[in-house]
Amino acid sequence: QDMMVGRPAIIDGGIIIPSSKGLTRIDMATGNESWTMKLKNVAFVEPAEDGKSMYAFVSLNQGKNQEVHKVSTSGTAMWADGNKVKGTVSNFQITPKGLAIVSEVADSGKSGLGGMIAAKAQSNISFLSASTGEDLWEKAPKTKGHVQHFYVMDDGILFGIAEGGINKISFEGQTLFKKPLNTGENIHTMALTPQGLIYITDEDANIINLDTGESIWNKPIKYKRAKAVASTYDAAHKRYL
Repeated sequence: QDMMVGRPAIIDGGIIIPSSKGLTRIDMATGNESWTMKLKNVAFVEPAEDGKSMYAFVSLNQGKNQEVHKVSTSGTAMWADGNKVKGTVSNFQITPKGLAIVSEVADSGKSGLGGMIAAKAQSNISFLSASTGEDLWEKAPKTKGHVQHFYVMDDGILFGIAEGGINKISFEGQTLFKKPLNTGENIHTMALTPQGLIYITDEDANIINLDTGESIWNKPIKYKRAKAVASTYDAAHKRYL
């Protein structure tokens, strides 16, 4: 018996249903089945650049990995094969040139007490060509950390790493900054201002030129990391301490 296994979506006048038999489109005007393709274990689908074709995200290895396929409006595969994504997708952006994906890969850490090994997630960024599905960033610099911020811009993608660091990569996989920008850990804020991009971390703040990645200020503002912030109410003097 056929059953739904993924999240359905409405794309270009049709209901796309991921089922145990494959991917099915139901025409919303007639209720008739338009097509079914044998693409199993689809977790969800998203409309592609044209709003008619779609990206299908398939779960593999009991959800530990995912694979991306591109499906046409008539239910045929548009890529020669699916592109296997390292880990599981945590964020993605559909751009005119392709699909930008952030995925989380479990990385075994050092042994702790009792010999237990702590798993630490590390982000991987891929950029899949809209026409072929090829990862255009296969040879791009690795993030070496967890992607905390991720923005698609006109000329590429800007990302901030939780362990510290900001970089910008073109859609073709070339770094747009002369060198990655070193920052403090845990980037609380990344925001555009008329002067440039401001960032605020646990340890520092700065404004950078988005074309070069260089500081606009002579040097970053540095401050000590607060271990904790707390306040109590002094009722006698009607004030917070």
